[in-house]
Amino acid sequence: MQYLRNCWYVACLSGELGQSMLARTICEQPLAFFRSTDGAPAALTDACSHRLAPLSAGCLKDGEIMCRYHGLRFGRDGRCTHNPHGPATASLAVRSWPSAERHDLVWVWLGDPDAADPAQIPDLSFIDTTPPHAKFTGYLETAANFELCTDNILDLTHTDYLHPDTLGGGGLTRARGQVTTQGDTVAIRWENPAEVAPPALDREFIRQGELSDTVTQVEWVAPAILRLSVDVAPLCPDNGDEIRTATMHIMTPESPMRTHYFVVSTRNFRADDADYNAGLAAFINGIFLTDDKPMLEAQQARMGTADLWACNPAMLAIDAASVQARRVLQRLIAAEQHQPENADSGTK
Repeated sequence: MQYLRNCWYVACLSGELGQSMLARTICEQPLAFFRSTDGAPAALTDACSHRLAPLSAGCLKDGEIMCRYHGLRFGRDGRCTHNPHGPATASLAVRSWPSAERHDLVWVWLGDPDAADPAQIPDLSFIDTTPPHAKFTGYLETAANFELCTDNILDLTHTDYLHPDTLGGGGLTRARGQVTTQGDTVAIRWENPAEVAPPALDREFIRQGELSDTVTQVEWVAPAILRLSVDVAPLCPDNGDEIRTATMHIMTPESPMRTHYFVVSTRNFRADDADYNAGLAAFINGIFLTDDKPMLEAQQARMGTADLWACNPAMLAIDAASVQARRVLQRLIAAEQHQPENADSGTK
């Protein structure tokens, strides 16, 4: 499978990378993540240069990895700093990968290292300014292609049927999403004026069942970074304040049929309630675990190893945003590889 390389991929949640190493495969590249002595993240190819033993099976010593097989040690730049069997020559180095930590996430760059500019990490600073108890994270390894997972968020009409009693309710199907593509960004917007809010948000009002104006929007940037925003404004001022949520859904491909699915969710209500935050995290993450994950994995099982377009799916108007995102990603990959795009892909 072809992947976009010159971009930042989310490798893990900041909280996943503690005092021990983390093994994670991204775009079919096995990597070992760890923190150096200053706390900054580092990433090395997860294979010792000597006998290819997984470095992630080793241990950390003073911010360096020691291979558990024969004791070679490697610094964050991949250089061998200690060889107990002879000189630590340059030939013993392993590849290091540019990494950075931003917005409660650890990022890695898999392309040209000279082009790895942390300024190109998407600006998700709203996460940093959100109080600790007004945000939560989630991680779900999903046995489905990352573009299938992306499609799932770019077509939220599925919530009316897959999550009718929690996130859906019929409004998004009625709203008819409005799709816009600007440069390399694809967005879709649903407007539901003077309707009851989706069940999960309606219960946050003083008087449930009252009418509200709801705007739902998803913005996608390559390779698979999606911001889902929901704003609910009650028509009656006595029914509570405007509710706003912004949730990042970030899909990092592990392999053609496996995805690292990251969630960072923020809100503007009950910002100081730690117990509520924990309960909401369990509730929302549970929905993805019991509803979305099985559905996506069942889709992938039916598709097998075939590309979506090779399966000749019947396309609907609700697929417009996901098709646009697939086309943009294909264009970016083709440009990166200096090869012509496949004019037949995604044209249904």
